[in-house]
Amino acid sequence: MKKTFSIKNIIFGKLHTYEDDPFFWMADWSTLLFRTFHQEIISRTIFWMYNVLLFAIVVYLLIYPFNTGTISDIMYTTSQMVSFQLCYGNYMSKFGVFYESFQNLGKLTKVYGRPPNDSFKKETNRISHIWKLSVTIVIVFSFVAYFLNVCFMNDDTNILVLVVKGLTLNRPKGLLGINILLYGIMMPHSLLFEGAFVLLSLYFNLHFKYLLRILRESIEIMVGLEKDFDDEIEYWNSNKYQKHIKNEMKYFLAQYIRIKMSLDNFNEIYKMGFLSITLSGVVEMGTTLVSIVTVDSDKNILPFVVYFGVAIFIFTLITETGEQILIECEQLYLQAKQFRWFQWNKENRQLLWMFYFITQKPLCLSCYGLITINRRMMVSLYRMVYSFVTCFGKMNN
Repeated sequence: MKKTFSIKNIIFGKLHTYEDDPFFWMADWSTLLFRTFHQEIISRTIFWMYNVLLFAIVVYLLIYPFNTGTISDIMYTTSQMVSFQLCYGNYMSKFGVFYESFQNLGKLTKVYGRPPNDSFKKETNRISHIWKLSVTIVIVFSFVAYFLNVCFMNDDTNILVLVVKGLTLNRPKGLLGINILLYGIMMPHSLLFEGAFVLLSLYFNLHFKYLLRILRESIEIMVGLEKDFDDEIEYWNSNKYQKHIKNEMKYFLAQYIRIKMSLDNFNEIYKMGFLSITLSGVVEMGTTLVSIVTVDSDKNILPFVVYFGVAIFIFTLITETGEQILIECEQLYLQAKQFRWFQWNKENRQLLWMFYFITQKPLCLSCYGLITINRRMMVSLYRMVYSFVTCFGKMNN
């Protein structure tokens, strides 16, 4: 018996599977993280603690302006704090809305959608395993990067340690306790909390691509049937044939509109959060590169190199999902161009023109056109990081 997509089962139920959705394991992993780490009191407390720490950093820099530590260390730590703060601020209030969209997305498959064929299921399962391996690699190397960062942290230049020393009046016991709170509880909680939303967004993107592919497969079947009856002129003019075309076109239109509405709804929820996380992530990656360039010891460079590689890999996964949605929309439009519309009656041709009109512009996830999730985003990311490093180099000189 299939489990339902109810919020109660998602938040409090056991991990479950849904055989018609090969990417459902992403939702399972993300909901496991949410059930573990989304206690509202804890999340809001950590959010306000980040605000206090950012204020303390500003006050400390006003009192001791760059007397200790390097600019790159200060910028790197501050960018991490801002990234975590934006994560909590943007997503805590949208927790329930995310799962409402998640519930509506499931209906497109199990209520309105058509089942895919066996060959497509095998191909999709193979792709799902590749994504599972990629996500596992990201998780492992993220823990490695964080562990190396904590182990090789320089207490003489780390801005958080310096601020904590100032707050505790250089008392070692107080410093140890606050360091454990920062690096043992707050930051791991933030990384896992942020990772849950990244994983859930990957699920949404891949599921949209999956739904578009199933719709394109239905169009391919209809195009193939038209070719099979190419020589039967009497069948073209029959009411049975025209009625079949009408029913199919109504389904194509309705399903595509449902997918578009679901994607637009998700985009409305996700766009500002993605924009803020992207901008803070770019700054964080830029400061990581600066740290790699300025650090002399190979031992101290290692955490930054691993972290930068993980960040690039995460951005690559996200942009690739957006690019796949774009590709599926373009192929869907081209596939619909193969319909033998000259055999159809006037009413069916009008339905076809409507389908052409709504599929002419591909679907995409974007934030007011400022950032669009596709492969061009990676090019823009490299340019922004390069500009950031160049600007820092000129300021340093």
